[in-house]
Amino acid sequence: MANAVTKIETKTSTSSSLTFSTIPATYDDLMIIGSAKSDQTSNGSVAGNSAYIRINGDTSAAYAYGYWGTSAGSNDSNLQTSASSIQFPGCATSQSSNVGWGHFYIHIPGYKQTTSNKNMMIQSGFASGSAGGFIGAGNWDTSSAITSILIGAVYGNYVSGTSMTLYGITNA
Repeated sequence: MANAVTKIETKTSTSSSLTFSTIPATYDDLMIIGSAKSDQTSNGSVAGNSAYIRINGDTSAAYAYGYWGTSAGSNDSNLQTSASSIQFPGCATSQSSNVGWGHFYIHIPGYKQTTSNKNMMIQSGFASGSAGGFIGAGNWDTSSAITSILIGAVYGNYVSGTSMTLYGITNA
């Protein structure tokens, strides 16, 4: 049998973040697909073109993440432990030379389990003047089930057109 993918909710935002706050515990995995852009106009670096994830409102240093990829013809990478969120390149800025959007796919296996930490895989990229692609992973060092996920722009607010969709995956 094949996996079943069910759309749970689509969110749009023009503030600094959006939250999926009613995540049912009826699936095996979660998936988020999004397109994002911020109103930030002065930071076209990879860090400036990033978004962050917080789970269940946790702002403690319980996160670790890493990513690697290319942007504007050079290699970029980052590895962080004891962080207050999981960051990933995936939110393009509105800098004058950047006319595109950031796009991302996040897969979170075993989100409702209460016996292990939560891990996620992230693929992201930009369709812009500083085009690039990234692969990454994140960890929330807590065994609680995931009931809400906040995704925010590292700098500025999201612009109109930013959209993210949460899906539930049932493994057959």
